[in-house]
Amino acid sequence: MDFDLKVSDQRLLASGLGIIAIAGVSVSGILNFPQASNLGLYATFALFALLIIIWRRGLGLTADDLQLPFTDARHANPHRLRWWQAVLVIIGMLAYGILSVVILKGLQIPVMANQVVANNTHSHVIMPLFAMLPQVGIEEMVTLSLLLIIASLSKRWWHLHRRNALGIGLVISTIIFVLLHFQAYQWHLAQMFIVIGGSRVILSGLFLNSHSVSDVFVCHYIYDALLLTITLLVP
Repeated sequence: MDFDLKVSDQRLLASGLGIIAIAGVSVSGILNFPQASNLGLYATFALFALLIIIWRRGLGLTADDLQLPFTDARHANPHRLRWWQAVLVIIGMLAYGILSVVILKGLQIPVMANQVVANNTHSHVIMPLFAMLPQVGIEEMVTLSLLLIIASLSKRWWHLHRRNALGIGLVISTIIFVLLHFQAYQWHLAQMFIVIGGSRVILSGLFLNSHSVSDVFVCHYIYDALLLTITLLVP
């Protein structure tokens, strides 16, 4: 993927730190939204709006080949996934998730249920699936923003080859993504890095190959929706 963010280093750095701060506050529970209210959901949409502004104005992503939402891309993206490729990605993620959990249990490493799912009080899956839409969107905006920011700064500051810069962006953004799940998985680091981190690498790698946020979003949402549905419906 070729990337040329036509923004100053200072703006890129400020955008990256701002995203980390917003996401950290959002998942840390500092705001202490009552579970019975919709304030948490409203805050999620507000964060989504802020990320849109950061992508559109802060990062200045306008390259045609990226085909990112809210940008000025004019041409069709030849790298977009076909439907059967998306199906293979989702099946691969499910297989990886199941295999990694089996290995962790075989090594007698505790596997923690997602606390957000475990604490769900709904008797059906419709509302959780609806609430998951902006959450998955935000996760992708946060992680892919940081990937591009870190890769761009690495390339500028250390004069790295494009592939090496993207590799650094992939690794650091994945670590941040994993750590942002600390509340959901109660600091079970082995599970967070192996299960969640592995899935994140697959999704970010998909973005670097497809140049499409929407493709990554669809695969991520369907994957999470399947896991949520199975968790809630299977005793």
